[in-house]
Amino acid sequence: MENKKIKSKYILIYTVCFSILFFICFGVYFLMYHKTFFRSYDGLDQHYLIFMNCGKWLREIFRNIFINHSFEIPLWNNGIGYGADILTSNAAYYPDVFNWISAFFPSKYSEIGFNIMIILKFYVTGLAFSYFGFYKKQPFWAVLAGTIIYTFSGVMYIAFIESFFINPMYIFPIVMVGVDKLLKEGKSVLYVLSLAYTFINYFYFGYMISIFIFMYCLLSFCFDKDIEKNIKNFFSIILRFIIHSIIGVGISAIVVLPVVNVLSGADRINLKSYIPLLYDKNWYIGFTRGFISSYSMSDRDAIIGFGALSLPAVICILFIQNKNYIKLKIEFILITIGLCLPIVGSIMNGGSYYANRWCFVYALVVAYMVTIAFEEFKKLTRKKSIILVLMSFVYIFIVLILYNKANQAIITASIFALICTFICMIAQWIPKNIYKYLYLTLAIISISISSYYNYNEKYGNATREEVDSKTAYSSVMTKGGVSLLNEIDKSDYSRYDERDLGRVKNASWVYGVSGMDFYISVYNNEIDKFHNKIGLLTGASPMDYHGLNRRTELDSLFGVNHYIVNSNNIENKPYGYDNLEMKKSVNGNEYFSYKPNNKNQMVYGFKKSIKQSDYDKLSPFDKQQALMQAIVVKDDMANSTLKDLNIRNDIVNYKLSKNENVSINNKKYVVDKNNGEIELNFENISDSEIYVYFDNINYENKDDSSYSINIQAYNDDILIENENLRRTK
Repeated sequence: MENKKIKSKYILIYTVCFSILFFICFGVYFLMYHKTFFRSYDGLDQHYLIFMNCGKWLREIFRNIFINHSFEIPLWNNGIGYGADILTSNAAYYPDVFNWISAFFPSKYSEIGFNIMIILKFYVTGLAFSYFGFYKKQPFWAVLAGTIIYTFSGVMYIAFIESFFINPMYIFPIVMVGVDKLLKEGKSVLYVLSLAYTFINYFYFGYMISIFIFMYCLLSFCFDKDIEKNIKNFFSIILRFIIHSIIGVGISAIVVLPVVNVLSGADRINLKSYIPLLYDKNWYIGFTRGFISSYSMSDRDAIIGFGALSLPAVICILFIQNKNYIKLKIEFILITIGLCLPIVGSIMNGGSYYANRWCFVYALVVAYMVTIAFEEFKKLTRKKSIILVLMSFVYIFIVLILYNKANQAIITASIFALICTFICMIAQWIPKNIYKYLYLTLAIISISISSYYNYNEKYGNATREEVDSKTAYSSVMTKGGVSLLNEIDKSDYSRYDERDLGRVKNASWVYGVSGMDFYISVYNNEIDKFHNKIGLLTGASPMDYHGLNRRTELDSLFGVNHYIVNSNNIENKPYGYDNLEMKKSVNGNEYFSYKPNNKNQMVYGFKKSIKQSDYDKLSPFDKQQALMQAIVVKDDMANSTLKDLNIRNDIVNYKLSKNENVSINNKKYVVDKNNGEIELNFENISDSEIYVYFDNINYENKDDSSYSINIQAYNDDILIENENLRRTK
């Protein structure tokens, strides 16, 4: 009964503190500047739209069950790109239980629901850390202080950028408790279920967490006093975790395996990039500031911001209490080193480009240090107190030296870090009933300072990119010419393409019309392969594609029977789309929808089939011609050859010219000075499409200086086959 009272008291106090602090840290600024809790770009284009569509999907299921009396779950949507599996495409979103509140918010009010979801995730994150702290047998007020540091650390800033990146913040503490229960008590239920949910929620974070679980187990075996140190027990521990990890991951397989299947081989996953040995110096300078100051540390998703109180807490645990917390010290050191090495960022990102989205681990370790430092400050001797102050001074001095023009945020955070240090130094002389409130106050002020300088318009102005309040739904549904999608045919066999409409990403999904638009993290790798083979450049990354580059044959192949353009780009619609269907004026701009001359251009079948090996030898443009005439099959199944197809290869007359900054040496173009230009001129052919294709472009940079190659075309699209743009040195 006593424990229940304590828990109830804690939840009540935490809820009050959370409500006040959330308003202080975020609410006041978002209200002041009339912003939502999510920003433009991914927040609006991906997360918000998926949240809205998740609500539609859930309401459709409920409608089928309770009104139509059929347990029918929609599993396919033609509006997701070229058509895609709903659950697999949304594997990073739909399994997240917090997204399910979308069912209670009709699309028009989905912005409210999305904001509530983010607040709830913050709140539950604090509860998760609290559970972790109490399991570690930490004092009431110490846990509360650590919870505040964890819940409102800079890592949580990612919630406003990529909403589902907050998920490991509330999952990870639960998993770590499960690890300890399995390791020390032999209880497996929490570990198995939490690990299963981790992978179901999103296997990307499950992968990261698994790495840290393994590291934690090794450190626990080496340094935990209550674990027997012998070979037999070592292998027993390893085997125990392997078996229960397999069970946990196995439970998640129904969700994970389809996602892994579609992502394996995807261009985004296999993206190769240069991994330097170290970051540039500004990154490390940002690290020193970002630890105690405003949230933004550096690029590559490395966001920390633990507040001023974290400085004396980490110094105390790391350097002063020499005989205790060996495992925790090693964890902190290894994670800090890992954050400073790009190769670790690459490993954490599945071996692809380097990114530090695993900072949630750092947040847990630092917040736990703040928690246990609560009592350790009471044990400081005079000598250790002096060491604490001196080391804090050294750190602050380094920060200010690195920032010879230190802004107010850095100065304020540094001053308050010293104040925290002095108060912690004299903790042993502060009455216990006063000290617990004072320590909590230090945590609250520390985080509040970071937030103020990050969100206040005068300093950080982090809200400038957030979506204006009450505009999310309208900005999607009424933006430019995309609004014409409300009026075109929405049958299963209707598909649209567009040109320069003020793009709404995933518009086809939102409007319930099949299109050529897609922007989501999980997508079928076969799309990558197809795009590469036909030389289709559709967006800035493989996961972001839209349109078919106005290539008539591709539009015909995909059954595009609506092409929407604005008044400035009527001449740039694909060849053969001349039948005006409708026009609409939006905010003073006119938009037009055209139908193709051949209204029945959808291909339903072929008499001819060609070998895969023959097809692979063709150029991208020959491939698209081949696809209009035959299907591609295994070599032993083909009934035709390339000679049976009518593939045109008309070469237009062209001329290359260069400016004075480019010379020719041994059939190579050499850029001698900046702004070297090579111009391609060719004769136009009426009633035709002309393609320019650059193949096997090799380039060499002799002095290893910064440079770029820009290829531009005017009044038309141009294809650049990126895979064939190679650096030779």
